[in-house]
Amino acid sequence: MATGTIHKGKVLLWNNSSPTTAFAGQNISVSTVGYDQVQIVFMMNRTTYVCYSLIMDIGTPSTDEKTYAVNTFMNFDASSALLVVRRNAEAYSSYVLFGDCKKKTTTATSAATVDNNYLIPLQIYGIRYQL
Repeated sequence: MATGTIHKGKVLLWNNSSPTTAFAGQNISVSTVGYDQVQIVFMMNRTTYVCYSLIMDIGTPSTDEKTYAVNTFMNFDASSALLVVRRNAEAYSSYVLFGDCKKKTTTATSAATVDNNYLIPLQIYGIRYQL
């Protein structure tokens, strides 16, 4: 497959070279031109290879912003409290923007705190439905 050639189906656009490292909010430079949507695969945390997937539309900054979020709920110790973690993502023609990951237990009365050791992006795919 030639570089830059768009094919029907799913094509890997980016792969995280450090998936066991905390992932702070940032822009990942990747071209999504010619794709209908992007798929982002997330790892639960730096040591648990449970994956979550988010498929999202591609927007235009300032005119067509589309913010999506991946959320997960966990109960590691069989307590009544659940750990809730959330990371926002936005896809545009030349980059994908990730927010910081925020976590909070369901019994906490304080606001969520940033913890970038959760929902680490592993891969970004471009999806094209028609030729």
